[in-house]
Formats: sequence, C-alpha cells, structure tokens
Amino acid sequence: MTFHGIDRLVALIAAIVCFSVAVAGWGMRGDAGVFPIIVGGLGLLACVWLALTCRRAEGASQRPAPSDRQRLGLWCLGVVALLVLIEPVGTFIVLPLFLIFNLKLLARLSWRTTLLLAVGFTLGIYLVFARLLAVPLPAGWLAI
Repeated sequence: MTFHGIDRLVALIAAIVCFSVAVAGWGMRGDAGVFPIIVGGLGLLACVWLALTCRRAEGASQRPAPSDRQRLGLWCLGVVALLVLIEPVGTFIVLPLFLIFNLKLLARLSWRTTLLLAVGFTLGIYLVFARLLAVPLPAGWLAI
C-alpha cells in the first residue's frame, strides 16, 4: 500500500470516529450535545478534506529531516508555553500569540494569512466557548 493510500485510510478511520462523536452528541439531552456535534462535524469536514487533498511524493523518506526535528521541538515548547501562560496571562492574549508563532515561524505563512487565521480562530473560540456554551475561559490580564 502506498503512502497516499495509507493517508486516505487514516483519514477514513478518523472520519468514522468524528461521525460517531457527532451521532453521540445528537442523542444527548438538551444543550449537552452541542459541543460533540460541532467537534464531530468539524472533524468530519477536516477528514474529508484530508482524504481528498493528501499527496505525498513517491519514495519520500520516513525519517524526518533535522530541521523538522527543530521545528517539532519549537512547537512543543510553544505548547508548553501556552499551557503555562494561559491561566495567568489569559486565553485571548496567549492563544493568538501562540498561533502567530506557529503559523509565521514554523508553518512559514505570510503575515496576512497568519494574522487572519490567528484572529479568526481566536474569535471562533470566543464565540463558541465564551458566548454559545458559556464556558468560563481564563481571563488573565483582561480581567484586571
């Protein structure tokens, strides 16, 4: 089986898991099922997109290049910083900074794309969790 076929198989398995999460959320009473339906639906869309667009060059090496290891290490440090700083600094300050760091430096996207994604994702988190689901998120410096 080629890497392309394996990637599609993994995307199919993940899509089945996401679909089952959405179905489980559909059967919940009241507002309890909103979050599983949203997560399952978005995961299902992401899996379909991955299955349709994943491409790998034939004969690609399985071992990551040294620069990939450095990028992975920086990403791990970024995640640790996110987890450590989210409580004292606040979700809506740390999350966009984390996304900008990852999207600009590690994914090497343009500044316009980076800022649009960081602001859009943070706004989406605010709308879904703070407004729709009324989940208290760490306010940090914004609460002062």
